[in-house]
Amino acid sequence: MRQKRQNKKILKRQCYLSLSFFGVMLVVVASYVYFVNSTILTIAATHDLQDSIEEVRSEMTHLEIAYLKKQGVFTEEYAFESGYVSPQETQYVKDTTIQTASLYGQAIQE
Repeated sequence: MRQKRQNKKILKRQCYLSLSFFGVMLVVVASYVYFVNSTILTIAATHDLQDSIEEVRSEMTHLEIAYLKKQGVFTEEYAFESGYVSPQETQYVKDTTIQTASLYGQAIQE
């Protein structure tokens, strides 16, 4: 009788141990699949972003070329013909003025 109880206890322990082992293995496998999947998705997103960056750089290069071509067209005479006027009074801000004003929390006055 005592032997049967001990055998039952041993079988229960073995059953719990086996279930625990399989549970841990399931968690390990699920974690592995999750992390591999997330790594693949991150790599794919990185490649998509790199392609987008290249497209933006290409568009920016085209815009810069167009700007440089048009820059030669804009002259002072063209501006006066378009209705622009020269400023009457020109004031320049020094770098030290900006630093001093920002130190004291003051606005820069014209």
